Amino acid sequence: MKRLLASLLGLALYSVAPGVLAADPTVPVGPQESEPSAQHKRYWYGWQTLASDAASALLLFGAFPAAGRGGLFSSNTPAVANAMAVLGVAGYAAGAPTLHFIHERPLEAMGSVALRLTLPAAGAVVASQLVECPKPGFEYGNCQVVPIWGIGVGTLAAIVIDATLLAWEPKAPRRRQDSESSVATLGFAPVLSSDGKRGELQIFGSF
Repeated sequence: MKRLLASLLGLALYSVAPGVLAADPTVPVGPQESEPSAQHKRYWYGWQTLASDAASALLLFGAFPAAGRGGLFSSNTPAVANAMAVLGVAGYAAGAPTLHFIHERPLEAMGSVALRLTLPAAGAVVASQLVECPKPGFEYGNCQVVPIWGIGVGTLAAIVIDATLLAWEPKAPRRRQDSESSVATLGFAPVLSSDGKRGELQIFGSF
């Protein structure tokens, strides 16, 4: 009689266990892609290009007082003043393009170089065309300042366009693991001994 009851209990638990396992809501779920709307967000790193340009401007403008009355690149100019000027111009021309390369955006880097070379030159040409200089004389020296202003305006325009239009990179979509994948799972399995005298209910799970 005990053997019969143990067998019936084992069969009953065996028939119920698959339904319990099928209804288990804690089955691990594979990783899912992030929300589609989050994949289209962009990251602005223009503050890095602006910081590089600010450092270059400080070097360049600091070179003039360091040079003294003799001006830059003259025989009496201190070497540190010339070095500051060279570093300032090199930082303006190559600083931001290098940052674009670091962010793995070579096309933007080439566009940055083009902006920084062409806009100052174009500004100098436009400024020279807008002012009609007299023949060489006492007042002629003032006309030489006009292209410098054009170069300054073109340089500022290149810095602003670079930081506002080119310094954007797409954010890589983040993969997130569903929170349910880390929840413990639990299952049941009835086991009947080989001699049919004993029935057991085994519990298994992952934690």
